[in-house]
Amino acid sequence: MRLYKILSILLFPIIFVYMILRLIKKKENIKSISQKFVIKSDKRPNNKLILWFHAASVGEVNMAIPIIKAVINESSNIHCLVTTATLTSSKTFKSANIKNTTHQFLPIDVDFLINKFLTHWAPQVAIFIESEIWPNTIDLTAKKLPILLYNARLSDSSFNRWSKYKNFTSSVLQKFSLIFAASNLDYARFSTFTKDNLKFIGHFKYSSPALTYSNEYVKTLRAKLKNKNIFVVASTHKGEEEIIIKLHKEIKKNIPNIFTIIIPRHPKRIEEVISISKNYKLNYITDINDHTPETELLLVAAFGVLGNYFEVADIVFIGGSLANIGGHNIIEPAKQGCAIIVGPHTSNFKDVIAEFNIKKAIIIAKDHEELKNQLLKLFSESSYKNQLINNSKNIIAEQKDISKTAVDTIYQYLK
Repeated sequence: MRLYKILSILLFPIIFVYMILRLIKKKENIKSISQKFVIKSDKRPNNKLILWFHAASVGEVNMAIPIIKAVINESSNIHCLVTTATLTSSKTFKSANIKNTTHQFLPIDVDFLINKFLTHWAPQVAIFIESEIWPNTIDLTAKKLPILLYNARLSDSSFNRWSKYKNFTSSVLQKFSLIFAASNLDYARFSTFTKDNLKFIGHFKYSSPALTYSNEYVKTLRAKLKNKNIFVVASTHKGEEEIIIKLHKEIKKNIPNIFTIIIPRHPKRIEEVISISKNYKLNYITDINDHTPETELLLVAAFGVLGNYFEVADIVFIGGSLANIGGHNIIEPAKQGCAIIVGPHTSNFKDVIAEFNIKKAIIIAKDHEELKNQLLKLFSESSYKNQLINNSKNIIAEQKDISKTAVDTIYQYLK
């Protein structure tokens, strides 16, 4: 730990320059920079118990929101400080419009900044979501107050990386008062480093709120696509869109009215997807209002809109699973009543995928041919599709009380 602390101080000038470059690239703004360097903080509410939640990005924010709402609704004496790391996640939290909360950006992981942050806010309990392991932050926080890690996950790459520094990792993780592992696999991985503070209750994404959607936009989609078989392809990565577009052309021979909606994980890649669509001579649009009877593809370049498309579709493919990325969240489309299909690469959600697979609530296509055959079956056999949907709804229902357990646990650590 001492070596890490020394290195963090020595590297501080480089970190500062890096953050300024992020500001220039508009990945940060003046407010986020000033809060990450603890130059300016919001005022601490007087006579309130402060619970500090840290949720690095959008997925973690969505998991934290129901827990924060439950805490705030139960006690008028509690104020929740919520820190995030990215501009997008801050917008996601602020859009939830939860009373008695304050948003700040997490300070840089350097001792003097963390100490200044903790002194100003003086929280009573800290709750980190998922896998935000910042050694200085954890070390200094644990010396002052209980710190909990909820929905703790270690991906294949993270586990391999942290295992190289087992003693250091153990010393950091043992500072948590409690770690709730996200899955049995994560429990086994965390137990390599710590055991006495480790428990398993299930994946918090099961109890996070369903994605929001625009009623007006969904109504427009349904009106424009009322005679179409809609296929939504979400969170795609490089190489996957061409597979899907080729697949669309093949399936169209059997399902003439198929309409495919592709939403790349990174919107800035939309021009690349447009180019592929042109190469395959497909009639595409990027705005549903431009739809004509000849349109075959809708290409979407936006964050935070998946709820709109999951709401109108019965069949959804989740990307990052054809390319060797590790896959993305399948619980969100399950909550909106979609039949879900993925490719073979799903290591990021290994235990969740395994549970859905055991309970026949998902299709895992090992290659292009199987993906094609399964899609044809989903479009042509409504009983097959509906069984998948019902099975996934049952899984969600079984896990609905996880957030209640999380809230009850927080109260156990409040002074």
